[in-house]
Amino acid sequence: MRRWHQLVARAARINTGEVNVRRFEKLQSRVRPTTRIALDTTVFQIANYERGAWYSTGKAMWGDFEIDTGFAGPMNPVFPTSQQEQIPFLYSLCELARNGTVTFVLLPTVEGEKAEAKDKHSRSLGCTPLDHGIRYQQLEFSCTRMKFSHSVSWGPLTKRKEDECKFDIGRHSLIFHHLRGKSQQKDAWHLMICDAFGVDVFLTVDEKFIRSFRQIEERLVNLGFGTKVMTPKEFCEACNLRPTHPPDADPQAIMRGSIR
Repeated sequence: MRRWHQLVARAARINTGEVNVRRFEKLQSRVRPTTRIALDTTVFQIANYERGAWYSTGKAMWGDFEIDTGFAGPMNPVFPTSQQEQIPFLYSLCELARNGTVTFVLLPTVEGEKAEAKDKHSRSLGCTPLDHGIRYQQLEFSCTRMKFSHSVSWGPLTKRKEDECKFDIGRHSLIFHHLRGKSQQKDAWHLMICDAFGVDVFLTVDEKFIRSFRQIEERLVNLGFGTKVMTPKEFCEACNLRPTHPPDADPQAIMRGSIR
């Protein structure tokens, strides 16, 4: 019976994924060949969310053989409830990224944050994360000396060397002026890079940051700002995509490579 439920759930996920692909491709053809999406640090951690673990219940005899027994179950949640609600929607986007309908972009500033952020996950269990099999696109810089960091010096340009690579923030100055605080200043750098390199959507679950950005969004659009700031749920609802619930932990299916 358990195996039957797994097959039914897998068929439902596949059907939902196919419907989402058809719907999104219909929308995407009006805009550009491939939509590029960047993830902030928290969304990236959710994408690496481990779906479950194998809990051992000890040894048991099976005929003349002694075997290990146990069961697959969910792990203790490591995210607040508001962020856990984003998981089915993010998983739908991961499915689109796996088949090449959308492209996930890895920002260099997010890479720096990940190195500093506390790792909420353990790889020792061997469970498949939401973004398994996805190849993130790396941004290519035209200058090897170009540095993007939330800790950039705000000194006058006249004191910098002429041969240094400079980045003219232009219309992005409104973002830095409005978004205050260490955390929001980091997100401001993420946004600037997204807009400068043609990333269409910046996914975040920081509600405080989203509220602050909404206050200046219209002004930024009038200045030519092209990156949308959304939660995974908002993006799916805007594109009429269905949420997809990740499969339960099944170590045997992971070993077979049949889990999606």
